[in-house]
This record gives sequence, structure tokens and C-alpha cells, in this order.
Amino acid sequence: MAVSREARARIDTPGFRILTRPNGLHQARLGVTVTKKVGSAAIRNRIKRHVREFFRLHKHLLPTGRDYLVIAHRRAAESDHYLVHKELMVLLHRPS
Repeated sequence: MAVSREARARIDTPGFRILTRPNGLHQARLGVTVTKKVGSAAIRNRIKRHVREFFRLHKHLLPTGRDYLVIAHRRAAESDHYLVHKELMVLLHRPS
């Protein structure tokens, strides 16, 4: 994915690494990566659901014209819905 190669900004939280770059479009796009090191398929799918839900609820607050790649770390497997949202809130308070 081009975001991982051409990232302009990198944000690290305890459970996630978030890479962003301009995409030249009028919309924000999301990519989510959760490797097998994080946990079983059920855990990986739960993390992806939480990340997608955060973007669905907050897409109107995110800058348009950017690609976001969210990479989950092992610590994300220990997080519940609330903690995932809390960690991703850093995107809303960071200048683009």
C-alpha cells in the first residue's frame, strides 16, 4: 500500500501505529492491518471492527483527502471498544 511507503505523518499510540498521507481525492480512505502476531482470527476481526466503527462515527471530523493506515500492535488485543476509540481520538486533535 502506498501509505506505508509514502507516509507523511506517523502517530504512535500504545496499541496502534497510524500512517497518513494525502491522496488527492475529496474523501478520506482507511486501511487496517492486524497481523497474526496480535491474536486469533476472532481477536483480529474484533480490532478491525472497532477501528472501522471509529472511522464511521468520526469521518466528518477527519480531514478529507487523506489515506489512513492503522496498524495494530499486540497491545491492541487487550483493548476494549472504549480504549480503541480513546487511542484513535489522537487523530482528531492532531493537525494534518
